[in-house]
Amino acid sequence: MAEIQDAKLVIVRGLPGSGKSTLAREIAKTCGHLHFENDMFFETENGYAYDAARIGAAQRWRFLSARDAVLAGKKVVVSNCHDPCGSPWMMEDTGGVRASAGRGRSIL
Repeated sequence: MAEIQDAKLVIVRGLPGSGKSTLAREIAKTCGHLHFENDMFFETENGYAYDAARIGAAQRWRFLSARDAVLAGKKVVVSNCHDPCGSPWMMEDTGGVRASAGRGRSIL
């Protein structure tokens, strides 16, 4: 857990229902990381309001939020980011943000 606690960026990936969000919330709570995932984009005062037409906007929000936090020197955990392999978002998320974090990153 020390490696995760010290990491500037932690990326949690996995199959649906595998506990990605639960693990990311625990990392955020225990290690002091900010947590970002697509589902947060769809949370409203009235509950969860998923809209498939806005998934691109959710992915962009997640990427920009994580990137800005890492660049500001914050520790970040990103979860529920199972964008299709090879998509522009996938390349930007795992290349751009991880590069910003330098060597201080963990992928679970």
